Amino acid sequence: MKKWVRDLGSTGEQCPISYEFLNYLGNMLDLQASLETRKINASINRHNEKIANGTIHESFTFSCSFSFCEKILRKRELKFCGRCRLVGYCSKECQTKDWLKHRPNCK
Repeated sequence: MKKWVRDLGSTGEQCPISYEFLNYLGNMLDLQASLETRKINASINRHNEKIANGTIHESFTFSCSFSFCEKILRKRELKFCGRCRLVGYCSKECQTKDWLKHRPNCK
């Protein structure tokens, strides 16, 4: 079995890590991304069903600007960016998570 050696910093110790373990970690990250995508798609499908049933009107609902959030809210429930006031979030946590992506576009 091939080994990949990682330096652990100032101690000078080295830790062997197998390629199999790295592949396992990569697969777990892919699985997590897949689950997030499924959650988002399910939320979009539920929202579209509500629009089709007439339960809610399309123009009165907004989604959180954080791409991994599946919440759909009314405009008055969104918390808008305090700097640009152009993008809305469902919570402070979503705004914090999205800041690095939003920052270059925030005026």
